[in-house]
Amino acid sequence: DFVIEALRTISELVTYGDQHDPAFF
Repeated sequence: DFVIEALRTISELVTYGDQHDPAFF
């Protein structure tokens, strides 16, 4: 499902890309 993939992508962004934009999430 698109929703599940989107959530997984967001999780990866929060985990690995947190230092890039901490105000994103």
